[in-house]
Amino acid sequence: MAKSSKMPDGFSEAPVAPFQQQLQIGADGRVLIPLELRRAMKLGADGRVNAELIDGELRLYSPAVALEKIQKMFEPFRSESSIVDELIAERRAEAERE
Repeated sequence: MAKSSKMPDGFSEAPVAPFQQQLQIGADGRVLIPLELRRAMKLGADGRVNAELIDGELRLYSPAVALEKIQKMFEPFRSESSIVDELIAERRAEAERE
């Protein structure tokens, strides 16, 4: 059994990465993903996953994890100030000058 950690957003007790487990593929091609892995993947109630085949490896990830990766990728470009607020302030300053 893998060591667990507390997960945010209602996802509790998920294994700490990296985590490996051998899974059985049924005759119909279905794979049962154990609860602890589903929690770590942050799978929602709808059970939808994205799948990629890369170098012979099947990678499954939830929309929640995909969104987190995108947010982390753009984090360095995030500004503390709002561009909209800056624009409004500039327009107000221009209006006062007129």
